[in-house]
Amino acid sequence: MNMERTGGSVIRPPESAGWQSAERFFLDTARLAGYEEVRFPAGEKPDFAGFEPAKYSYVLPSKGMGAAAVGVGSPAAAAELAAIAGDFLGFLGLQAVSLVISGPADQMERMGAALTALQLDFAHEEGEAFALRLTVGEQQVGQGGSLEPAGFWMELDTGMVLKAVNEQGASLPKADPLMLFLCPAGPEGELAALSAAEELRSEGFSAEVDWSGCTPEEGLAKARQKGARFFSALDGTEDGKISILSLEDGTCTPVPLGDGLTRFFYDSELSELSGALDGIPFSLDI
Repeated sequence: MNMERTGGSVIRPPESAGWQSAERFFLDTARLAGYEEVRFPAGEKPDFAGFEPAKYSYVLPSKGMGAAAVGVGSPAAAAELAAIAGDFLGFLGLQAVSLVISGPADQMERMGAALTALQLDFAHEEGEAFALRLTVGEQQVGQGGSLEPAGFWMELDTGMVLKAVNEQGASLPKADPLMLFLCPAGPEGELAALSAAEELRSEGFSAEVDWSGCTPEEGLAKARQKGARFFSALDGTEDGKISILSLEDGTCTPVPLGDGLTRFFYDSELSELSGALDGIPFSLDI
């Protein structure tokens, strides 16, 4: 599915990867507060009329990402939405960006009290609508307000968030790296690669097979570009084994297909976890 900016221009790889990373991280942040994910195909703020009282997080492909507390009139619910946005922007390390939530004065004043309790920085703005500005700055990256039926909504502009990320030298969270990149040659190699990839995927490990017919050298370059941890170029199997190259330490290991393959990757994960725990003090009192 193409992603469209406001105005209709299509976002394609590699730029779309940044959008997806930001949206995935935002949805993960919202889910920590119990906001369920709902994706809408249109580029407008969703109409929540008729929705049961609930928490929703959502992605609008043409614009941004947001969350809504539907059927909940408490200003503290709006403060929770602002806290989600504050957590998200803070995790990215962004400064001098703002989120403006506006609504009836009495609700916004009580929301301000809730934000104070959460120790979030904000400023009051008087105008046609009473508003609270979170993380005061020059660049506005989001907005929010009251919902009908009673409730609150909040939305961040994905493009503006990514613009701030680039301008401020911040970084988006990285997805888990690709575990294995396979570069097969010939029909036997393709079948072996497909078998190996499906075996790993069934255990939750990511595996990509290149079907372009590239050379092993080209495949290795692609694997490094994608940040894969392991690489294998094969034109079949020898004694039911494939050679797996670690792109982290350069070691090459013959690994049997089937249970031996998954065992190799489980052992690799355990070894990495063990290394990460080295040096961390630990005690167990019984």
